[in-house]
Formats: sequence, structure tokens, C-alpha cells
Amino acid sequence: MLGCSFMEYSDISNEEPLSHLLYTNYKSLKETFIYGITTDKNYKKTVNYYTIIVPPGIGGPEVLSKDILPKGTLIKIIGIERCSNCFPFPAEERLIVEILSSNKFEGQLVEIDLDRINIEETDVFIKIE
Repeated sequence: MLGCSFMEYSDISNEEPLSHLLYTNYKSLKETFIYGITTDKNYKKTVNYYTIIVPPGIGGPEVLSKDILPKGTLIKIIGIERCSNCFPFPAEERLIVEILSSNKFEGQLVEIDLDRINIEETDVFIKIE
């Protein structure tokens, strides 16, 4: 979320410098949280996307659910997006991921905000072949 308005994203999966991440797999080295978020301005009880975050986590009226992803969770990066309405703030980027080690979030939009977890410079995930 951007202040009191919700962010919109555009696909940058084929753009440098992040395109090399597309379709790579990672394994978590520690427990993480996954939150269900609504983008409804009235906070309707419908999850629009899930976000993976390291502890201590987040809170607020937009947070509708919280689950734990255990150490060893496998993910695959299936998309990369950039905030398209963040001006005058820096454009936020996020990874769209598929959780390979669980069916619970299958078919759902799951993201990792690169401002919270830089997948290449973290002790949270390790790239696997």
C-alpha cells in the first residue's frame, strides 16, 4: 500500500536488471510469514494477494490472514513487477512467486516485496537448481 491509496503494478519480467530471476527456484533457510491482503478501500474480507515477509511481520486493517511458511519452503519466481503509480516515491518492485512445496496457495497471487526481502542478498532464501 502507498499511504492511503493502493499500488498498481506493471510487468517487468523481461527487463534488466531483474529478468535473470525469472523461473528460478529458491528454498527458505528460515521460517517466514505469509499474509493475505485485501486491496479493497473499505477493507472487504476478500484476499486479493498474499505477501511473504520475514518476522516480526506486519499488521493493519488490510491484513486478513497470517500463516507460517516453514524453513525449507520451495518457491519459484514466475513474474517480476514494478509499481506504476508510486510517484513521487521510488518505484517498488516485487517478485510474483509460486509456492512449490504446498498446494494451499495454488492459483493465488503470491508476492515478495523486494524492499522487504532482496532475494539475492538475504539469509532468508537460497537459490537451488
